[in-house]
Amino acid sequence: MHANVSWRAYLAHAYLILSRDQDFLREALAAAELRGQPEVVAGLHIAAQQLQTGGWQAMLDQLSATEAAAWEHGTGSALVVAQYRALANDRVGMLKWLAIAAARHDHNLAAARGCAEFSTYRNDPAFREIVARLP
Repeated sequence: MHANVSWRAYLAHAYLILSRDQDFLREALAAAELRGQPEVVAGLHIAAQQLQTGGWQAMLDQLSATEAAAWEHGTGSALVVAQYRALANDRVGMLKWLAIAAARHDHNLAAARGCAEFSTYRNDPAFREIVARLP
C-alpha cells in the first residue's frame, strides 16, 4: 500500500469536518484510488456531482447512502454513516446508525467519544446513553 494513503485519508476527514468540500473530495478520491477501491471512487464522484447540484446537504446524503449500501454488503461502517448524518444535522439518522453500530459491535464505535462530527450532540441524552454503554 502506498505511504500517502494514511495522510490523504486523514486530510480528507479533517477537510470534511471543516466543510472544505473540494479539498475533502480531492483527498478522499486520492486515498480511494491509492487503496484500489473503485466502488469508493465511483461513490465519491457521485457525491461530487451532488455537491455541485444540491450543495453540502446533498453531498452528505449521497455519502451516507453510499456508505449505508456498503454496510449492507459487509464492507461499510455504521459509524461512518452516523458521522455523515451528524454532519448533515440529522439527529434521528445519526442516532439510528449509532444504535446499529452499537448493536453490531462496530469495532470503530469506541472512537465515537472523540469524533468531531458528534460535537454538537455531546450533551444529547440519547447520544450520551449510547456512548455510556461503550467499553
